[in-house]
Amino acid sequence: MHTKLDRPAYSALKSRQSYLAQSNGMAIAFNPDFAAFAALEEYSQTEFDDLSKLKIGDDGFWMLETKIIEPLTNFTLEKTAHCKQMIFDHEVEIQNDIEVVELGQEDAKAMHELALLCKPGPFFARTNELAKFIGIKINNRLVSMMGERMQIDGYSELSALATHPDFQGKKWGKYLLNLVTKRILARGQIPFLHVYAWNEIGIKNYESLGFKLRQDIYVSVLKPL
Repeated sequence: MHTKLDRPAYSALKSRQSYLAQSNGMAIAFNPDFAAFAALEEYSQTEFDDLSKLKIGDDGFWMLETKIIEPLTNFTLEKTAHCKQMIFDHEVEIQNDIEVVELGQEDAKAMHELALLCKPGPFFARTNELAKFIGIKINNRLVSMMGERMQIDGYSELSALATHPDFQGKKWGKYLLNLVTKRILARGQIPFLHVYAWNEIGIKNYESLGFKLRQDIYVSVLKPL
């Protein structure tokens, strides 16, 4: 069950976000303006050769798999990260009445700036176009946001939860997370997310909001030799 989530980037690129994919042979990756994720069918030497022909951004190619990926040719393993994949398994309770706005292309610059400040995860020039985002504005200033990232048949990933340091402690992140989760469920999809394994406080917070640990996921960042 939920086997599509074992290879989330691959599943997204092969299904609901295939229109954002670039491919060559057995290699596939997001256009680097949107995301850095890439995937291979079986991670053979030939497939790494295929991958080397794709357009790559400054952040390299990010492999999201159940094990660390060691490149066989053309690339070096720049860094790795151990994450926990969590899946929603609860009822959504929303206990707030803060005004939330839909974020559009006119908010792209502010979203990118907030992401760079708060560092919720990789966020690129057009990441905001991957799926819908919502936010909270104070005096027309974006101070908190959250949205969705990888889209897989039957699933949607929550991502980019960020609140400006000047406005933290108001539980806006919890409010936005619950709203996005409820939207995903209303579409008949299952929400999931990724969190660094060392972030014990974050994991406990997500568990308190109805998410449960599913499996270990590893990020392998590859860059050309």
